[in-house]
Amino acid sequence: MFKRLFSIFAVVAVFTLAFAGITPSLAQQGDPPGTESLTIWMVSNIFPGPSDSNITNPEVYNGSLYFGANGDDGLGEELWKYSTASSIQKVADIYNGSVSSSPSYLTVYDNALYFRANSADGLELWKYDTVNGAQIAADIVSGALGSNPMSLAVYDNALYFGADGGDGAGRELWKYDPVNGAQRAADIYNGATGSSPTYMVAYDNALYFAAAGDNGKGSELWKYDPVNGAKFVADINAGAIGSQVSYLTAYNNALYFSAIANDRKGVELWKYDPINGAQRVADIFAGIASSYPYHLAVYNGALYFSANANDLGGRELWKYDPANGIQVAADINPGSGSSSPEYLTVYNDALYFAADGNNGFGQELWMYDNTTVDSFRSSSAYDGWILESGENTTAGGSINASASTFTVGDNAQNRQYRALLSFDTSTIPDNAIITSVTLRVRKQGQAGDPFATLGKIAVDIRSSGFSANNALQPADFQAAPSQSAIGVFSNTLLNNWLAKTWKSGILSYINKAGVTQFRLRFQTDDDNDNSADYFKFFSGNTATLTHRPFLEIKYYLP
Repeated sequence: MFKRLFSIFAVVAVFTLAFAGITPSLAQQGDPPGTESLTIWMVSNIFPGPSDSNITNPEVYNGSLYFGANGDDGLGEELWKYSTASSIQKVADIYNGSVSSSPSYLTVYDNALYFRANSADGLELWKYDTVNGAQIAADIVSGALGSNPMSLAVYDNALYFGADGGDGAGRELWKYDPVNGAQRAADIYNGATGSSPTYMVAYDNALYFAAAGDNGKGSELWKYDPVNGAKFVADINAGAIGSQVSYLTAYNNALYFSAIANDRKGVELWKYDPINGAQRVADIFAGIASSYPYHLAVYNGALYFSANANDLGGRELWKYDPANGIQVAADINPGSGSSSPEYLTVYNDALYFAADGNNGFGQELWMYDNTTVDSFRSSSAYDGWILESGENTTAGGSINASASTFTVGDNAQNRQYRALLSFDTSTIPDNAIITSVTLRVRKQGQAGDPFATLGKIAVDIRSSGFSANNALQPADFQAAPSQSAIGVFSNTLLNNWLAKTWKSGILSYINKAGVTQFRLRFQTDDDNDNSADYFKFFSGNTATLTHRPFLEIKYYLP
């Protein structure tokens, strides 16, 4: 029932985004704040028409989402990127002509984007950066055959992957760094067979992966570190067949993955940690059939993945967290069809993936976002400035809570101005997990050059009213904050706005039951030059709504 209800909501969300857009509304003088609810939509149709664009392995690099794709330009599958600022564009045609380079296993390492690609040198390790473009990083096997590097992962200051070095050892564990180049890290299966290590991830100070050693146990869970070498970790499916360990992902202090045991429950979601060993998390497709949980990714406190249950709903987007268990996140292709979400990647506070929404466009790039954005304006009755009672008293004297501007800096008597901003954040749910906080103020005018003489504007926060009172008080000048100097504004004004974003440190001080207040002050109290150096910013009393101090809080509900 849940899945069917969600599918209706998802369709509405797609329609809203596609044709109307969603913009957070603003909380004004006690009105409830605006919110963005769950949204899911197709980002772009890279290959026009119903054909698939064959998106593979999206990875965030240099502020954009990079991936392999086919753009229907006759050049095959090449390297593309997407950003919220510039949309979709091709980055490089690595294999000139109609032959595809098929970039895959994209991984950021050493300030560059590394990946496997095909060229006249065969399938080898490539890299891309915005200065040098795409170039081969390591030609491990000379000639057109190539080493076919797979499952790239960063560990211990190097790039690890599975590859066949063409020296008779088969496909084994390799590593690369710019100083030493590419070299074999471990020969797990002695002889020419090769252990075929895949699905690598750094976890618990080691590199974990699936591999088939020469111990007769098939493909199982292994780990490697430079001191102890490669070690067998768990025999989940006893015998020579192996457990088909795949899509290893670190989450909630454990290693999660897809696997099958010999208990007739199919390929399902498992987890491992060194204390409890390997254990099944859930039998999503009950019985002997398999849900095949693939393409695991951590987003907003939960583990997301692609899976197929026994509800005739096809392969769709699922999620898991220890508190709520297993549940459907989105039925993108409603009914019995499958959207088959693949290559889940977090970018720009949302979950991106390849999927087929049964909308006539084939497999394309999609986005899922369950983040709520609440926006607040400073309360006019409570914000304003406080002027120091004397040059060195560090105590408040006069105040003003009714002016259309507030002042930060010093005056001609070398007394410091501090400002107080007050936001009613009580509408945020008690169980909300806050992910970011952004504070913006707009300059109205200035005297002197306060950035040059007083430094940067520092921010103190109080999870209630300063001086134990929401109203502006002289004592707010020196009252103890919940946290002092929680951050500073950049000295760069953008269209007369100063902005500061926090993704940690401040989040626990947002008051979900009342008022959250911010105190602004320059790092240097005054410059002793008997000349005023200050900024005036628009307050909550200014008549122009969009000029008032602005607080944006992003969160999700577990």
